[in-house]
Amino acid sequence: MRDGHDQMARQTGDSSGGREAAKRLRVSDAIQEPAPPVCVVTRDQSVADVAECLGENPGINTASVVDANGRLLGVIPMRLLLDDLFLTIAPEEFLADLGDVEGLEEFGRMTRAKTAGVLMEPPAFVTYEDSARHAFGLMHERKLEGLPIVDSGMKVVGYLDRLHLVRLWLKFYRING
Repeated sequence: MRDGHDQMARQTGDSSGGREAAKRLRVSDAIQEPAPPVCVVTRDQSVADVAECLGENPGINTASVVDANGRLLGVIPMRLLLDDLFLTIAPEEFLADLGDVEGLEEFGRMTRAKTAGVLMEPPAFVTYEDSARHAFGLMHERKLEGLPIVDSGMKVVGYLDRLHLVRLWLKFYRING
């Protein structure tokens, strides 16, 4: 494995084993045509609508919540949707986590969640021009499996998930490693 890094360093002139070259990889490098499907809902749609949208789009794990003009307002991660759906089935799973103020706030929000607007988290997104490194960092920081891709007007135009990043890494290292 080290030999591949040394070879990449020689090819790119990068003694850090290709890290500088990898920093130049963009979200657009990870997305193949046609663009992957997206799950987009409005803030007034029901939680059931969000579940249907995600259910109809296997592989999409983050719903995008948009305003009436189609601009991104927030995201609903699959984990949050599942928590909301199973809250009525197995509430004891959530009661154990209510030891802190954040847990109480989250529980209160989920018990009131009837619409996407109530359930959504603040927006997390990337553009096609953003670095793959930035996308990974944002997914990691926000504990998201995927991110909406937006244009300059904040309209959702695509979706990037962790599998896209794995494929990009494989493509990059097969060529350069």
